[in-house]
Amino acid sequence: MRILIASIFALFIISCEPVSEIPEVVDLNIEPLIGTVLVETKRPDHLRTDQVPVDEYLFNFISAGENFIYTFDQHSEQLIGFSSEFEKMVTGGASGRGPGEFDLEMSPVGHATCPDGSLLAHDLNKPELIRFSSNLEIIEVLELQEPAYKVLCMDDDTFVYLTRFSNTFVVSSFDGTVKNTFSIDKSFGNPYSAMKLVARSDDSLFITYPVKDRLLKVDFEGNIMQQVRYPVVAENPDAPITVTTRSIAVSESRIAIIVNTEDLPIINVFDKELNYLWSFSLDYLVNDMIMLNDQTWLLITHGNRSMRMIEVEV
Repeated sequence: MRILIASIFALFIISCEPVSEIPEVVDLNIEPLIGTVLVETKRPDHLRTDQVPVDEYLFNFISAGENFIYTFDQHSEQLIGFSSEFEKMVTGGASGRGPGEFDLEMSPVGHATCPDGSLLAHDLNKPELIRFSSNLEIIEVLELQEPAYKVLCMDDDTFVYLTRFSNTFVVSSFDGTVKNTFSIDKSFGNPYSAMKLVARSDDSLFITYPVKDRLLKVDFEGNIMQQVRYPVVAENPDAPITVTTRSIAVSESRIAIIVNTEDLPIINVFDKELNYLWSFSLDYLVNDMIMLNDQTWLLITHGNRSMRMIEVEV
């Protein structure tokens, strides 16, 4: 009986451990600045542009390493590494259901680069992660707890992935050791229905949501450090507007979020402390984006047939 009472008392103490407080959301009740901050620098003829509709490629998500810009082409069903001048340099990977192959029956292929130049790639159907060299040769195939929605490389030894079914972030080393797991409070909404809405910095994750104007900064223990609602810009600020967040990207000191409205996309820019900086609009819809640095950004346009590099004045 004493043992039972002691066990219940210990359980009560454990269940009453303090939970880290979630900071209040900050509303950005300010007028975003729309300016001429956008200059297109490359529109290669061998890829699709508005003037030259060539169906040679059907792009997927993009990532960038030291030597190549990577994307998955759904026509050839391969990963492709392009040079900074958009010349196709290397290819790798294959569709299929065997080890080291991509199951494309119902999913695109997500990928992320690591500091050592390797590339991590996965689909939504198989609980495995394929690690490629920078030249897209398979280094190893890693087993995951379950299929991943999103994978991000933290350093040469560690990566983090968002599981598809349990909606859990798993921090793991490449030798298979799980270092940590955590989930985000579901009251904030569900970021897990999109593969492009999580980005990372050195010490934190930045998470946003498909149909909410919310941006979270989360540490690798799952604690929410900051949260803001980013501004939505419309020509008529009084008109109702439908918001769909398409992509989030991080550079050395900037965070950029693409929001598709009922009209055209708007990019909201923050610093890494979630201070709002400015916004600008585009004249074409965008599906995915990465930031090569604070000024040079790479976009995949709606329909996945155009890759564009832009220069942003900062």
